Amino acid sequence: MNYLKLCIGVCLCIILGCRDQSATSTKRWYKGNLHTHSYWSDGDEFPEVIMEYYKSRDYQFVALSDHNTLAEGDKWKKISNDSIYQNAFQNYLNKYGPGWVNYKSDSSDQILVKLKTYEEYKSQFEEKKNSSSFNPRRLLTNLRTNRCTSMRPIFKR
Repeated sequence: MNYLKLCIGVCLCIILGCRDQSATSTKRWYKGNLHTHSYWSDGDEFPEVIMEYYKSRDYQFVALSDHNTLAEGDKWKKISNDSIYQNAFQNYLNKYGPGWVNYKSDSSDQILVKLKTYEEYKSQFEEKKNSSSFNPRRLLTNLRTNRCTSMRPIFKR
């Protein structure tokens, strides 16, 4: 008898848990990443390439959480001679073009690339906000109180 009650209880939980809850719930899940790094600190990619990666995979928000830095001012990134980094630089140059990518070679023929600031690349990724959208700026404010230095919301829907 107890076994029968248990089976009925489990079946009810499954049936009720699997029903369409869109009509009864106003809660919504958002797909995002709150911890990724770019060349501005110890990451291994340009910020705009990272943003494009997440946006193309339908993320609603991303926070670049580079260590102890803000993506502001001039910063030149030395591109390693390792083929993986050289190929990534060539892909970056091919995708964004010489009008966007500011680079030079130093006296030892090492490639240096000027990193884009948040203000420079944000317009490529931010979307027009509607009144019922997720508010990443509020999230950003809350996260910054926990000493995050360079978190940037990008995708607004």
